Amino acid sequence: MNLAIKEKKTIRNNSVLNALLRNASTMEIVARYGVSKSWVSRFTKEIGIKRKSGPKNNPQRDLQIIEALKQNISINEIADRFSVSKVSIRNIAVRVGIDRKKTKSENVERNKTITKLINNGVLDEEIAERFGLTPKTVKLIGWMGGVKRSLGSDRILERNKQIINEIKQGIPYKEISTRYKLCISTVWVIGRRAGLYRRLELKESAQKSKQIIEALRQDVKRKEIAERFSVSLVLLWKIAKKEGIKAKQGTRPDLQREKQIIKALKKGMRRKEIAEKFSVSTVMVWKIAKREGIDKTKKVEL
Repeated sequence: MNLAIKEKKTIRNNSVLNALLRNASTMEIVARYGVSKSWVSRFTKEIGIKRKSGPKNNPQRDLQIIEALKQNISINEIADRFSVSKVSIRNIAVRVGIDRKKTKSENVERNKTITKLINNGVLDEEIAERFGLTPKTVKLIGWMGGVKRSLGSDRILERNKQIINEIKQGIPYKEISTRYKLCISTVWVIGRRAGLYRRLELKESAQKSKQIIEALRQDVKRKEIAERFSVSLVLLWKIAKKEGIKAKQGTRPDLQREKQIIKALKKGMRRKEIAEKFSVSTVMVWKIAKREGIDKTKKVEL
């Protein structure tokens, strides 16, 4: 295995050496061979190759960057597109004489046109292609312009219609949110805008609420009720309070089990072992030991 790794390293080093002799840029070497910039600089020092302070200029790429700057595309997008650092793009802009500060008024006009297009219902992807931006930036511009995309595109309109129909049918918000990959609050907002307001899911299903009340009166554990009916513990507490159902403070202790736990503690068994053996918590074992005055820190006399 070590020989194979060494062979791979030698092949990589030879190919990096050839790239350096061709006067390739460090960024190209990093991207092609999966090494870091510091490794390239150390490798060049070890070999004894003297490189220039900066990489060799790429005139075709520089022209494309200049065109992108003139089109008023953001520096971040240009850097991602051409895999160049932001500093080098700014240096090219200064060298050519493009002042990015002067283009703010142009950006304002562009943003106004983008907000108008969003209001007209044009998709973010189409706007992004038209202005050479990403859909995220288009969304940001719309958000800053105070435009809400809740009913912007045809797709969203169709989706919202389906959601409204499902709300009218009485399907729970949780099911709708999982189906359309949305949060419950957005489903609630869509229903609210359509004039549908549901305070609680249980009000719509009287049978479900009756079953929950019966389970609470039968002294079933609230955790089990919550899992069975897929509701929160807070909601169960509210229902119990409304119906006047008081939960028991605790279950009756099992005296035989407690006697066995005390015997195990006196024998010198560990609390964790006792808890696993009698299927109780370590806290309960500790409480029994404290009540009986059994100190586990002291050594047990055999």
